[in-house]
Amino acid sequence: MVDHMNLLAIYLLPVHATAVQQNQEVQNMIQNATTSQGGAVDEEKVSEWLWTLEFYEDTKNLARMADILVVYAWVDPATGYCQGMSDLLSPFVVLFKDDADAFWCFEMLLRRMREKFQMDGPTGVIKQLQALWHILEVADREMFAHLSHIGAESLHFAFRMLLVLFRQEISFNEALCMWEMMWAADFDESLACHLDESCP
Repeated sequence: MVDHMNLLAIYLLPVHATAVQQNQEVQNMIQNATTSQGGAVDEEKVSEWLWTLEFYEDTKNLARMADILVVYAWVDPATGYCQGMSDLLSPFVVLFKDDADAFWCFEMLLRRMREKFQMDGPTGVIKQLQALWHILEVADREMFAHLSHIGAESLHFAFRMLLVLFRQEISFNEALCMWEMMWAADFDESLACHLDESCP
């Protein structure tokens, strides 16, 4: 079995001289955090899908997640808390017993994805939807024609899939495997324009 914790740590944990000190600071913030202090995290949204995962039947784990989201909102006030972040944080809370490790993995992930959660100008998700439209045009002409025919060029049905990296569309373990492959490959969406050369 793949050791997801070690792979995720390799891709996402920041490595620098002050990591131990920062982890202690984050751990202290998490221990002191409550959702009422942050005011930016809606616990109902955090738990809306998590009850299906046995791990979250223990309310302590839900509280860990809410506390980490509060700390993230403090650390990155420009982004704050947005719906969908709990989907992205959940695997780290499950895999890491230490809240500081879960926080840093989540924070590093959002460094890559922050644009998806910011509303100034076209978001990263809108750009991904446009890229997906071009990929469909090349890779699945029949689907492209059907979506064009019914007026679904915006691909709004795929918004959540792209925002939370398919976390709700596939199983937990499948999501972990897919995320690892994405981060290992560091997929460049601009490569999609070269698909027509390799497609039959």
